[in-house]
Amino acid sequence: MISLVLLRKNFDDYLKNLTKTKKLAKNTLIAYETDVRLFLNFCSVNKFSQIGESEYHIFLKSLFEEKKIKTILRMNYGLKSFFNFLMEKKSIASLPFEISTHFKKPKTLPKIFNFSEINFLLNEKNENQDANQDANNSASFPHQRDNLILELLYGLGLRINELKNIATHDLDLSNSNLFIKGKGNRNSALPLTPRLEKKIALYLKARQKYLSAKKAKHDWLLVNQKGSPLSVRGIRYLFYKKCLTVLKRKEFYPHSLRHSIATHLLENGADLKRIQQLLRHRSLETTQRYTQISKKVLKEKYLKSHPLNF
Repeated sequence: MISLVLLRKNFDDYLKNLTKTKKLAKNTLIAYETDVRLFLNFCSVNKFSQIGESEYHIFLKSLFEEKKIKTILRMNYGLKSFFNFLMEKKSIASLPFEISTHFKKPKTLPKIFNFSEINFLLNEKNENQDANQDANNSASFPHQRDNLILELLYGLGLRINELKNIATHDLDLSNSNLFIKGKGNRNSALPLTPRLEKKIALYLKARQKYLSAKKAKHDWLLVNQKGSPLSVRGIRYLFYKKCLTVLKRKEFYPHSLRHSIATHLLENGADLKRIQQLLRHRSLETTQRYTQISKKVLKEKYLKSHPLNF
């Protein structure tokens, strides 16, 4: 058994230690803090002054009633991290109960766009843009920006936070590279295709004019209608709006473009190791999940085109 008072007393020190010593992504840090806080609050509400195996199982049971397996797994990793910190600090001698991180994950395949949908999204014309209108003026700038968002998410397999954090100084167009800071603060240089390089160059000119008109000055690549840096929430909104407007569909997420480029590269014969490098996966096993999607897509194409499939 362990005292709830002791856990609360050490909670702030745990958060400071996470920030200083662990190379975790910002979202992971927030998740760990939220999950441990949820556990502590649950114990308080249920008046568990001393916490042991039975109290932990009551907490787990409440999670199974409300949360998905993947969420419960993540929460248990957060709890394990907290109690490991307490042991390192010698506030406790051992774990007060066994924290399970071995629940069976549901094997669901991520949703992806087919290539015709990608082509439609990326090449959609701006209906509000007059044929004689300057492509770099402020009226067409939002369309340029929205198109570049899709091009970067798909073309480079970027995560949404990686996209949001791109600054203009991260671009090295002379060497066709984009430098990004990914998960775990790992820096990567991603190669730009000629198509993407051309779109970025045009966008930068339009961005400069747009910021001057808005009397704004900063280094962030993506900007909102006020000229301020575009937020993750703003990127999501623009993505969903685009999907609804162009494809009349709403079941996709910005991350679907990352899944899509991995699958399409695999279907076109790209080496799995190269895809791992592009997506910056630590483990090849993570990348291998796309082979399952690829098999599924190939099977669907086969059945659809087979002359005896009736």
